[in-house]
Amino acid sequence: DASRGVYSHRFPRFGSGGGGDGVEEEAWLIGGASNVGCAVLRQEDFSDDELASLSAGIDPDVPSPLSYYPLPGVGERFPVADSAREPVLEPRP
Repeated sequence: DASRGVYSHRFPRFGSGGGGDGVEEEAWLIGGASNVGCAVLRQEDFSDDELASLSAGIDPDVPSPLSYYPLPGVGERFPVADSAREPVLEPRP
């Protein structure tokens, strides 16, 4: 449900192991400690269409030069418990 957000940890690519075909699969650990990244996207008024369009342009195999720290406000506990930590939301796509 895109209106709520789900936090997921991305696992590294791994071989399927079962068939010996060498096909790699992606794995995700759904859930976890926070969904602040998704909450921030909604707080910043990104629409479903904008999120879909921006997401389609992401190549997970290419490192990003950007460094965001998507917090809904100062002091969010994840991933670092720092009551003074401020969000980094720029540059905005």
